Amino acid sequence: MRTYALAYLFWATTAAAASAGALAAPVDTARADVRVLLDVSGSMRSYDPQNLRSDAISLLVRALPDDGLGGIWVFANAAVPVVEHGPTDLFWKRLASIHTRALESRGQRSNLPAAIEAATWDVAQDSEYTRHIVLLSDGRIDVSEQEARNVEARAHFLDSTLPKLAEAGYRVHSLVLSDNADASLLRQLSQATGGHFLHARSGEQLATHVQRVLNRTARPVYLPVKGQSFLVEAGLEELTIYRAGDDRGLTLIDPAGDRHARATPGVEVRWHDARGFDLLTLERPKPGRWTFEGDLDGGILAFSDVLIRATDVPATLFPGEMNQVDFMLFSGGAAIVEETFLQALTPAAVLDGERGSEDLYVEYAGGGVFRAHLADVVRAGPYVLRLSLQGRTFAREALVPFDLANPVRIRVVPDGEEVAVWAELTDASVDYSNLTVAAQVRQLPGAKRLMPAQAYPAGQWGIRLPGKRGKVEVGFNFLGNYLNQKDFSLKTSPVSIALPLQEETVYVFDEKGKAIPEPQPLADVEEPPPAPTPVVVDAATVVEPTSPEVSAQMTLPIWFAGVVGGVNLLLLACLYFLLRRPPLPEALAALMFPPPEPEPA
Repeated sequence: MRTYALAYLFWATTAAAASAGALAAPVDTARADVRVLLDVSGSMRSYDPQNLRSDAISLLVRALPDDGLGGIWVFANAAVPVVEHGPTDLFWKRLASIHTRALESRGQRSNLPAAIEAATWDVAQDSEYTRHIVLLSDGRIDVSEQEARNVEARAHFLDSTLPKLAEAGYRVHSLVLSDNADASLLRQLSQATGGHFLHARSGEQLATHVQRVLNRTARPVYLPVKGQSFLVEAGLEELTIYRAGDDRGLTLIDPAGDRHARATPGVEVRWHDARGFDLLTLERPKPGRWTFEGDLDGGILAFSDVLIRATDVPATLFPGEMNQVDFMLFSGGAAIVEETFLQALTPAAVLDGERGSEDLYVEYAGGGVFRAHLADVVRAGPYVLRLSLQGRTFAREALVPFDLANPVRIRVVPDGEEVAVWAELTDASVDYSNLTVAAQVRQLPGAKRLMPAQAYPAGQWGIRLPGKRGKVEVGFNFLGNYLNQKDFSLKTSPVSIALPLQEETVYVFDEKGKAIPEPQPLADVEEPPPAPTPVVVDAATVVEPTSPEVSAQMTLPIWFAGVVGGVNLLLLACLYFLLRRPPLPEALAALMFPPPEPEPA
């Protein structure tokens, strides 16, 4: 059966190859070009004394696709290439693992603009690849002992370099290890280019963040895990199991019942131990259902020609910005559009968030495209969209990570006899250096008055209100320019504050300044009553009991209703005859109904 299914898959692919070549697929099929920048300045040595960056990068380079491109640079006072930019084949991956194993400090300065310039030498050229930059740094631009030159270099980087990267399609993913990092600079750099901004405070968290960046850059294909098992189809070249953490208790059981543990690896099993994660690689795994014992907090990467690809989703989304995500199945580089084959697949979409998981509605849109409808999610936070296609002998899954952010956030905090009102703007395309923010305050029932807001780091502005009793309405006006010098203007709807304030309150707004209602808590789902037990009459007959509701809704035949109506009419006629008959003669009545005899004393 497996052989037949794979043969049918090959036939379906080749039969549709001609039409798939001209198909404008609504999914992202471009290959990845990943360029890694590692900060090796003196400050990074104090932030990462155990060199956790090398282990995190080893996870990234091992999972890059063989048909992509990549390069690795280190920078301090200047940028130095350690692995030349080229195809990410097996030789490149081994070379990258060797050169990133030990990162030594190369200077006290941190010349981030020079590193970006070295890794984006082709910024003016078009590319058929999707170009990514993975940056591990504290983000501080320290090019001179003179602070004025550092401020000037930072402003030039935001005003000139950043717009060029965004226009050329580069996506910068920032991984921060320091609490003293220039978070405002790195967050704006990542959000403006559609990349991730992630702050790691431990080696395990760094490995988790690298996996999130891996799913965004290399876009590996996963085998879905059901309970404690996963399905491997015949002909799969290789699979790699990624596990977060340092737990060693994992045992794999293949379809033949053979056990594969860390202590007794087989010839085709390779274990790679690192701080914060483990990698287990199996070459030409046996087809069938595999099981495992232990905790598999990670994923199973499949290396084959059968891929699942999804719509290009920005790393940062605003509520309502994207309502659906399309995904398709590919084999040998061609989209599978054979309808009879696709009808045998089971699509699924699950949205994982901080509050749990939610199943999404998936429909078949035609042309080999499956469409997942995103729920109306307004709560900010990190999410992972799991898209899967399940067949009888194979399964594929794609992970799409993204962060949901509210464009404007107003936080009202009681502070002694006053109330502090903070406004936070999240829009990486805005020029924050020339932004003017003011608050419209109205003490009911008085008139509105304008108050200039004080600017603070990381895109925040604040005002203070006296803690008098009554109601106050507060709204913020943002006025300035985008990085491309176009006008920017945003006015939020006013929020009502009851004074004196008892506790902190947060309000969020969309990109038009309209207040977003607070999501309601998930309702408790009542468990359905247990199904009635079938009554077995004999070996061949099973009678299912029918509930009263179902019995009341059963439809009777027309002839049966006619018979019942006729019988009712006959009974009514007899009753009428008995009631309307003339009285009997007294002699006949005494004969038919004699009086009762008296009871003996």
